Amino acid sequence: MDDTTEVVRGRDTQQEAFAAALVGGHTIESAGRSLGLSPATSYRWAGDPRVVGLVGELRAEVRRRIVDALATGCTLAVATLIEIARDGKSEHARVNASLGLLSTAREWIELEQLARQVTELEDRVGDRQPAPQPPRERARLELLVNRERPDDA
Repeated sequence: MDDTTEVVRGRDTQQEAFAAALVGGHTIESAGRSLGLSPATSYRWAGDPRVVGLVGELRAEVRRRIVDALATGCTLAVATLIEIARDGKSEHARVNASLGLLSTAREWIELEQLARQVTELEDRVGDRQPAPQPPRERARLELLVNRERPDDA
């Protein structure tokens, strides 16, 4: 392995650390400072497509982990509410747990219905979209349309 390969690999590793620091909440300057970078280099790296891509990938991974943790927590919470609704020591606790389950179920049903409606609307709108025009043809059509409009429109 030659020196150039080592420098590129070292930079990739530094850029990955820089991206991780940004995702972790650091400012551009503090992320760069933590790696010994100048502010100018930090800002240049922050705009580098590779770093931008790394930040996007890392944020997506963070979101996946959060969703997984929330799913686990929701499953546990529902199981706990069901247990309390069934076996709670007081009537008050059982009623509150039952109301919580019903409220949450209603919200999930409403969200599911909205998601389905949005998908149906997107499908209908997508079917009505005209085929993309080449830039020259689009410009010609815009000229024709604009010529046919009254001046006060």
